[in-house]
Amino acid sequence: GSAFSFTRFSGYAEFVDDSALATSFTSDYSFSAPTQCSADAIVDPGITSSDDLRRSRLALGDTYSYCVRAVNPGQYMDLTLSGEVSRVVSSSAAICESHTISWEASIDGLITTEPNAGSLPINNVAVAWQLLSEDGTTPLACDGCTDSTKTDRGGAFAINFNV
Repeated sequence: GSAFSFTRFSGYAEFVDDSALATSFTSDYSFSAPTQCSADAIVDPGITSSDDLRRSRLALGDTYSYCVRAVNPGQYMDLTLSGEVSRVVSSSAAICESHTISWEASIDGLITTEPNAGSLPINNVAVAWQLLSEDGTTPLACDGCTDSTKTDRGGAFAINFNV
């Protein structure tokens, strides 16, 4: 079998060696191929090896590098030295990609008449939004922070943020 180890560190991949700064954000991904893989084979762990952003608490606007390395599961283990946990590794070099954390969210809404009027959908209603700073009054100046849309025939609208 083979395995991959995934790590993350703060900073740009091309300027930093990840070995001393990396955080393992997910379990190692192990797999067993039925036949020998070719050089251009792709191993896709899907969301099995994804970063859980609810626990990571990454800072918006900061850049992090995500790294992967192939490891030999038989020679890849935690080693405790003087109370510190480090890794003894028989692995490939890490391949890293930098990613700047942006804020993403979406809102799906529905505009209708009041329930006592039948909750009927209302077409062509203008819906406008503006994101505010933490103080709750100062508008943010960024692409996508202010916009508008109109409801469709079913009274629905969608707002997508990626700022």
